[in-house]
Amino acid sequence: MNIWIVNPFDPLPGESLRPGRYAFLAKLLSDKGHQVTWWSSNYSHTFKSFRQPVATDSGLRIIQLKTPPYRKNICLRRIYSHRVYAGRFMQKAALEKMPADVIVASCPPLSSAMAAIKIAERIGAKCVIDVQDLWPESFEVISSARVFKALLHPLKKYADKIYRSADALTAVSETYLERAVSVRCNGTRGFVMPLGIDLSLLDDFEDNRNPLPVKSDGEFWAAYIGTLGSCYDLPTVLSAAEMLKSTHGNIKFMIAGDGPRTGQLKRLQKKNNLSNCIFLGFLDYGNLVRLLNCCDVGLNIFARNAKNSFPNKVFDYMAAGLPLINSIAGELEALIAKEGIGVQYEPGDAISLQDAVLRLYNDRAGRELMAEDAGRLARRRYDRNKEYPKYEEFLRNVAYGPAGN
Repeated sequence: MNIWIVNPFDPLPGESLRPGRYAFLAKLLSDKGHQVTWWSSNYSHTFKSFRQPVATDSGLRIIQLKTPPYRKNICLRRIYSHRVYAGRFMQKAALEKMPADVIVASCPPLSSAMAAIKIAERIGAKCVIDVQDLWPESFEVISSARVFKALLHPLKKYADKIYRSADALTAVSETYLERAVSVRCNGTRGFVMPLGIDLSLLDDFEDNRNPLPVKSDGEFWAAYIGTLGSCYDLPTVLSAAEMLKSTHGNIKFMIAGDGPRTGQLKRLQKKNNLSNCIFLGFLDYGNLVRLLNCCDVGLNIFARNAKNSFPNKVFDYMAAGLPLINSIAGELEALIAKEGIGVQYEPGDAISLQDAVLRLYNDRAGRELMAEDAGRLARRRYDRNKEYPKYEEFLRNVAYGPAGN
């Protein structure tokens, strides 16, 4: 098959971030003999800088479309950048001499997902919309005001149209798939493929360019990895750290990442003299692996109104054998309870988070059992090497039907 991937966000091969969903999928598909074209962007969403060209294998072509920069994750400039990306994809895709059989388009962005549907109709290809996040629902964490929600209503209708128009839907969680399928009438094809993690890579990263703090005997490290933004319950972490610093100074909160709230959080850390809260900045994937191997628990901390379901960090924590302290309700909460791999806390409630940390800190035997179960679950259900071949089979069925070859 000739397969196109339309996604501007994910790390490209050779970049220092953890390998993402589409880099793994693109390589898997090309290794199986398919011709793969990844329509990416020349601007890195994570680093907020322009990318360098990347080398690829013969079966994989990466096109870095020129897109305008933006400095904030939530801003009008980003929406404009997405529209430019979608427009340039449509322009160039219409000129391709070897049209796609199947187009896999991430959603978000909404504009390029709709562009992929339109191009698929024009060239006679099938279009699979891969739901990575719920837009515009995710923006509701910014404000609960009715006026703000009213402004998002047209975007919700636009997302509905995308979900209805796709030939097939995939999603990173059951929660996201249910939202997308809910607006479709007949002939729904749905497939859940969690983000997962490539377990084969974990032993290959030994990058020591960024020295990490040395863990002293008796210390207990709780790790947070990811963006420092408004969707995450990081102020509650600092409040819990303040409550614990005088009674349990050996409990350290290790925060790896960067984002729009970095300055605010560091000022709060300094103001309250939180020596038990360590900001490590952005870590490349090798040092991220090294950090998690030193930690005792992983923090999956989202603000109360955040619409996230199964973020990447959950799989990193499980693969490292870390029990989870989680704030996301619903599907992930149920999985953690069923598999016995962590504890829940109430987002925005520092006492609840403190209690969750102390529960795991004081129960070493229980914590070690959770750690074993988390690692076992990652190997059993979330290893991309075992699970992602199912995505290739799904795409074959979309293109040719179940009897295709």
